[in-house]
Amino acid sequence: MATPPNARRPDPVTMEVVELIGDVVARFYEDYEEAAGEHALTGAQARLLSLLSLEPLPMRKLALKLKCEPSNVTGIVDRLEVRGLVERRPDPADRRVKLA
Repeated sequence: MATPPNARRPDPVTMEVVELIGDVVARFYEDYEEAAGEHALTGAQARLLSLLSLEPLPMRKLALKLKCEPSNVTGIVDRLEVRGLVERRPDPADRRVKLA
């Protein structure tokens, strides 16, 4: 497909800034994973603990915030619970819901 004649091409400075931002984000994730690993945690486990440090959350809300399936969160919480890092409790407002 040909580029329309009136389409603007990003200038070189914009392209460089976008590339540098991508580099910073990639480095952040590498450092985050490394820091989590120093505590024998996966990145997902560290992110979950970070969320729970603010407030107890239902498993479904954790899944939304972590952008994964609730069954994945169950596995993450299972492994953290075995290590004594989290616990599940019934939600006082809805006993069918478990808070981590």
